[in-house]
Amino acid sequence: MGVPRVAHDYANYRQLYHPEIADSKLLGSADTKQSCSVRSLHRVLFVAPVPGSHFVTRDSQVDTTRWYIVADSTLKQDVENYGQPNERVLPPDRGKRFIRRT
Repeated sequence: MGVPRVAHDYANYRQLYHPEIADSKLLGSADTKQSCSVRSLHRVLFVAPVPGSHFVTRDSQVDTTRWYIVADSTLKQDVENYGQPNERVLPPDRGKRFIRRT
């Protein structure tokens, strides 16, 4: 069960996917469905926006060696002043528009 073990290791996403992932954590889990929070770090010219996203993922095993995982975004928000004492998560549809609703 190697693929799900790595894919669900949210506590270590920051180390596994450095420097793209700033933070992540598991929010809940039941059977083949997980809910997680991920903050990704993007560099755009002279700013480094950190969008926060919540995902629900579902695992499906194709055979003994192959899996696929579907992830649906359920919430996207800008994180203002990430890593600073005045860090705050902005309400949906607020911020510097690094996240767009589709």
